[in-house]
Amino acid sequence: MKIKRIFALLLTVLIVAVFPVFSYAADPAVVYADAVATNPNSIFFIPVSIKNNPGIMGFKITVTYDPAVISLPAVSRGTVTQTGMLNDSVGVSDEGTIEIVWTNDAAVANDGTLFILSFNADEVVETENTQLTLSYSQPDTFNEAYEDVVFDCKTISVSFGDDENVSSAYPGEIKEPDYKDVIIAVDSAIKEMPFDSIANIDRDLDAEFLESVNKTLGIMTGTENYFASVDEIIGAYKAATVTDFVNTSVEAVDPNDIDSIINSAVQAAGAETVDAIPAEKKAEFIASVENALNGLASDIDLISDTLTEDEAIEAIKALQSTNEVNKNSGIPVVPPPQETGRKLTGIIVAAAAAIVVVFAVIAVFIKRKQKKYKEEKVNEEND
Repeated sequence: MKIKRIFALLLTVLIVAVFPVFSYAADPAVVYADAVATNPNSIFFIPVSIKNNPGIMGFKITVTYDPAVISLPAVSRGTVTQTGMLNDSVGVSDEGTIEIVWTNDAAVANDGTLFILSFNADEVVETENTQLTLSYSQPDTFNEAYEDVVFDCKTISVSFGDDENVSSAYPGEIKEPDYKDVIIAVDSAIKEMPFDSIANIDRDLDAEFLESVNKTLGIMTGTENYFASVDEIIGAYKAATVTDFVNTSVEAVDPNDIDSIINSAVQAAGAETVDAIPAEKKAEFIASVENALNGLASDIDLISDTLTEDEAIEAIKALQSTNEVNKNSGIPVVPPPQETGRKLTGIIVAAAAAIVVVFAVIAVFIKRKQKKYKEEKVNEEND
């Protein structure tokens, strides 16, 4: 009888101890995307969303896909990651894998889109469907108190057909397009047009081009008729090109190599500074810089395909300024995306240099602050 009482007591203690865990244990945040249907020889978009968001200040998510089926991945911001730093490993990691890292200076607790993936479906697709796998790094996924946040990552299905029954609705909240959204939308429209670049636009096809760009932005961000004219698109695309050139270069290339490439090109042009390069040497200087950078990181696009010579010179100066900030800080930094569209249409590229440097300084401060705080929390727990 005594043994039975002891057993009953232990069972009662066990139930009382365990029951609150089940009662109050929070469900994990779900990271998912709706199934996508697309056609071969197309660019398609996958908004990756979060629900049951308890509040996140940082995450690292890995996307795995079949590079034999889909290619040319790109990543842009979602409604949840409108602020902070969003970086990805496109062009750096092996084909078939993308790592996406986001950090912010405050937690974001709303549900919505984390990021938008875009892919190119090849002209000939040998399969009817494929899957993308999402996974996350627990040490890099945390809330404002630097506590772990658990993600339940779902598999994404993509099917291929040859009809009009394709995914065309944006399931998330409306967001302001960022520079990557603009680049993706314009490149997608160019692919449908009988011209090969923004520099060779057939102005007789302005209406069709405008409609195509706005339609793609609608799918990606939920906006309707975001651009009012092709001239707005051209201005936004050029500004986005500068931002992408600077961001991709400082992320993928060692700061000392960037310095060496620019300085060597300046010397080859017979000048002492970028500003002093003779007009007849500008094209040669630009080609030297962009080809050398592209040789070290193939995802750095050639800016001369989009920008005029003077605009390309200003883009290189912006890269030079940002790289100097990074060297002084000792921390490789990718500046946050700048706004594009209407808000940048009238701004000359020269102004972007100062903006990029300011963003880089802010990013360094936030990164250092977060790193120091997290180290203190770890030390406290160890003690």
